[in-house]
Amino acid sequence: MAGENWSFSWEFLSDEIEFTVTAPTTGWVAIGFNPSRMMKDAHYILGYVENGQLVVRDDYGNGNTTHVSDDTLGGTQNVRAIRGTEDQGVTTIVFALPLDSGDQFDEVFTQGTSYKVLLAHGAENADNFTAKHKGRTSVEVVLD
Repeated sequence: MAGENWSFSWEFLSDEIEFTVTAPTTGWVAIGFNPSRMMKDAHYILGYVENGQLVVRDDYGNGNTTHVSDDTLGGTQNVRAIRGTEDQGVTTIVFALPLDSGDQFDEVFTQGTSYKVLLAHGAENADNFTAKHKGRTSVEVVLD
């Protein structure tokens, strides 16, 4: 999926799926999977680049417009940070997730399955996990 400086792609590995997410910001970037309504019940990964390093967090949609770290709900951080870049006002984050982490707050990824994907980003220089989104979009995709 791509457009307006947004893009995301994925690659299935042996026991992980690697995602690359790009958004038109120097702030945070997020991707969410399969909400039941708005943001609720979705598995989120949020990330930003600070001093050249990727900072990521594994979250869960605990309400229609809210999310919290899996840790606060008794889950675990199952995201593996790979790399992040900021270039000419565009941030790219690359991370991997287990296909099935066993965490009740994480999505199970199965090749050939359709997922509703939410993408969002924060304002310029919003390097945190709490600032409201400046832009968002969603799409239904089959991960294969």
